[in-house]
Amino acid sequence: MSTPNYQRIKINWSKEIPVRKIKKYKDRRNDYLYMIVRRRRYWLIPARKVKYIGMTYKQSLSERLKDHHKLPKVLNRLIRFGRITVRFGQIIPDSGKRVTEKLVRDVESALIYHEQPDCNEVSKKGYHGRPLVIYNRGRRKPLPKCFKIS
Repeated sequence: MSTPNYQRIKINWSKEIPVRKIKKYKDRRNDYLYMIVRRRRYWLIPARKVKYIGMTYKQSLSERLKDHHKLPKVLNRLIRFGRITVRFGQIIPDSGKRVTEKLVRDVESALIYHEQPDCNEVSKKGYHGRPLVIYNRGRRKPLPKCFKIS
């Protein structure tokens, strides 16, 4: 059996933006991913925890929030457990590669499978995309600096 040929992906994560300010935030259409992070209110809860990971391929986050069927319910449920923030992730593929919708879906699925966010429902039981090595850069915490998935 041959070893998979891994595609290297870098993701630059933005600073945290409070949910209440998200409608005023001017996000770019090349912020392909977003994660909703809960910051601790109580000492027994981890300091930061990824609660949801999503994609915004060819649309801004504000457009995605309007179209999303479940996100308002998720946010309302999470607010009582701590401060809720959003981070944007810009995918930077290997040189010579393009960012396609399929690539964004694979990266989103890999992140969900690796992190197992409470509020995501799909991609938690298995990963079926291309083999990837993902390097998280910028304001990445609580995500790991690097992980491999196939």
